[in-house]
Amino acid sequence: MNLVDKVISEISNKLDVDKTLVREELSQGGKFGHVSLKTFNLSEKIKKSPEKLTEIIEDSLKNIMPLTQVSNIGPYINLNFNGNVIAEEVIANIRKKGEDFGSSDINKDKLYLVEYSSPNIGKPLHVGHIRSTVLGDSISNILRFTGAKTYDINYLGDTGLHIGKIIAAFNLWGSKKDFDLDPENTMLNLYVRFSKEEAENPKLSILANEILEKIEAKDIETLKKLDFISDESNLVFQKIYSLLGINFDEITGQSKFSERGKKVVENLISKDIAKIAENGGIYVPLNEFNLPDKAVLRKNGTAIYATQDLGTAVDRFERFGFDKMLYIVGNEQETYFKQIFSILNKGGYNFVNNCEHISFGMLNLPDGKMKTREGNVINLEEVIMQSINLAKENLSKRNPELKGDELETLSQQIGVGALKYMILSIEYKSDIAFSWEKALNFSGKSGPYIQYGAVRAKKLLQGNELNLSYNANFSSFDSDLESKLLFDLSLFESVIENSAIKRRPDLLCSYIYNLTKSFSQVYTNIPILSGNSNQDEKLELVNAYSVAMQNGLHLLGINIPEKM
Repeated sequence: MNLVDKVISEISNKLDVDKTLVREELSQGGKFGHVSLKTFNLSEKIKKSPEKLTEIIEDSLKNIMPLTQVSNIGPYINLNFNGNVIAEEVIANIRKKGEDFGSSDINKDKLYLVEYSSPNIGKPLHVGHIRSTVLGDSISNILRFTGAKTYDINYLGDTGLHIGKIIAAFNLWGSKKDFDLDPENTMLNLYVRFSKEEAENPKLSILANEILEKIEAKDIETLKKLDFISDESNLVFQKIYSLLGINFDEITGQSKFSERGKKVVENLISKDIAKIAENGGIYVPLNEFNLPDKAVLRKNGTAIYATQDLGTAVDRFERFGFDKMLYIVGNEQETYFKQIFSILNKGGYNFVNNCEHISFGMLNLPDGKMKTREGNVINLEEVIMQSINLAKENLSKRNPELKGDELETLSQQIGVGALKYMILSIEYKSDIAFSWEKALNFSGKSGPYIQYGAVRAKKLLQGNELNLSYNANFSSFDSDLESKLLFDLSLFESVIENSAIKRRPDLLCSYIYNLTKSFSQVYTNIPILSGNSNQDEKLELVNAYSVAMQNGLHLLGINIPEKM
């Protein structure tokens, strides 16, 4: 149990209130104390004055963690702890746990299925996909660090009208030569052309739907074209995932679950939950959930997205018996997921209570929202390469001696890290106004700034091995700056747990930024390689920061370069 959790536990026990109430009123690392407690709600709950509350809290803590100061300032009780106690706890914990420092078992033995990225085959991975991709990867990493087993799924859109349109367009205007030269852009151009001509000639829609019927009827020639589109798309996708350092446990397509979904729909019909619409299709009324009715099958019996997603959910629970199923999908699909979950609920599929839609905001670009059907697409690979190239320019100016493979490797680590940090540092429900200037700023709240702090620490430790046999003199950490860094380090585990519970990597991002600011203050103002008797302790403090950074950045999917 870390320091903050000890404080919460002791205070809640002494006041006989729920730990959640104490946690909600607690803030950490403020101007006036290591821990501050807002008094109003606590005083109201136990019917005692703030002054009496302060006395009770001081008494509850004094025997387990020596306090250097307790003060009332405004509506807050501020607690400062003995620096030696903090230092002893942090250093001992890091010596014991090393690369597991910050880990916990709050999700021990729980299985989380995490679905993210999920692009449509036949279309490029565009910049709008990056948020789902890096958010899902980081959430999965954090969950594993808190004891969970995770299973990451890339659920490809390998069916639907866009596929019907691409194959119909190829049948009408396609050229194998164009496909061989540039399959990705050829597929996009065919889709865009079909969409534009369809607006003038509605009969083209019939052709696209006929393709979908042929796919479900397993027409050999149509399936060959579908497999070709899928193979070509996956080659491009994998190249981009490799740049981002993303791996999946399962890559599958929606079309694999059409038949399973139709069985779910049959079950819904047999229970009189699903109805026949006027157009002959099948739908589920959802007025009791204050949601629009949802179509679940076309009138010709072919599957739609809802059919497949219902089948996928049931299949996954039958295969895995998961504790949680997380869908990392943008907020434009909020109503859709409420409909899918409500349909499963009506059908008696109780596992739906363990399904969770993590609905994130959009990545806004200066030239507006992308529309694939109009060809207004910003290719994700181009965005990643632009970030890498901008990082390379910056690196070359800072370190003219860097050349060749070393420069390429460092540029990729910094460029990709900058993208990931900017995306992950924003609370997922909020939109992001993307900015290269902010993303690649070496001195602001950015990936490069944080990577630079980690590189500084590694350089201090190179050639200066830690002396783990000495008796540490924790009183040598006597400055306010060292005390602040140590206290920040003591919060590491609780921050990761909070990030896991709330599915919020941005909390970890903010913590790591503040931790790096604290380290930079120590690095700038306190001699570390002084040769004095307390150098071992100073290096151990640097090592503590370095371990936390390695572990924290790993959870965000960000590498630490060798130099910057």
